[in-house]
Amino acid sequence: MDEPDNEGRPALAPIAVGNHFGGYLAVLDAERPLDQVDTRAIEHAATMFALEMLRERTAYELEYRLKGDLLRELFNGPDDERDALRLLADLGYTAKGVCRVAHLDVGWRGPTGDRPAPWIDEVADPRTRLYPALQLLCSQIFGDGVVMPWRSRFLLLVPAQTDDVESDLRLAQHLHTLARDAAAELRDGAQIRFALSSPLPSASHLEQGMRESDQAFAAARILDIVDRPVVFEHLGVYRVLLGGGGP
Repeated sequence: MDEPDNEGRPALAPIAVGNHFGGYLAVLDAERPLDQVDTRAIEHAATMFALEMLRERTAYELEYRLKGDLLRELFNGPDDERDALRLLADLGYTAKGVCRVAHLDVGWRGPTGDRPAPWIDEVADPRTRLYPALQLLCSQIFGDGVVMPWRSRFLLLVPAQTDDVESDLRLAQHLHTLARDAAAELRDGAQIRFALSSPLPSASHLEQGMRESDQAFAAARILDIVDRPVVFEHLGVYRVLLGGGGP
């Protein structure tokens, strides 16, 4: 740690655990100069910050592995509807009836407009901190639903209306806006790509929903649509924008 001096410069303590780095804790002296006891307290505080960030990251990676295994079981085709519902309950989804599968991708553009390359040893991966916020937003907006880490994105399973796409779009837009705001609190330049499948008869039709939301997400990525959600039913319009080809 940098020792404090009398020129008003802050004491700096790295927030790090092993090879994982999360920035610096900076402390300025106020009524009196910082002494050796203050220095040790700052070092201790930086260690506590690093351990909390590492705990968040470890919990995220554990959910990624466990829920990923359950999703693969669903993709491989459960024996019957009851097995599918059991797996979905293990994922945290208990709603019955029509639903949509969605992909949500969050990124942060740097000052040049490009997305910064991820730092593999960064303790405070913003996705690990955004994950619980997305879970809460999904529950508040849809009343049910589940959010899961999936590849470099988030996978959502949410209740839907059979013949009211506008109602589903309003809820999806609300989630898009609040998710972007939550991401912007973690890091400047947040952008959200959000793509949803068509309404599915039940959550056991996950494979179909994944295919459709993948196609909708491809259109959002190619056309760089970050201001609104893209739904599978509107892909005909986006194919026209793409010059007649499929996304």
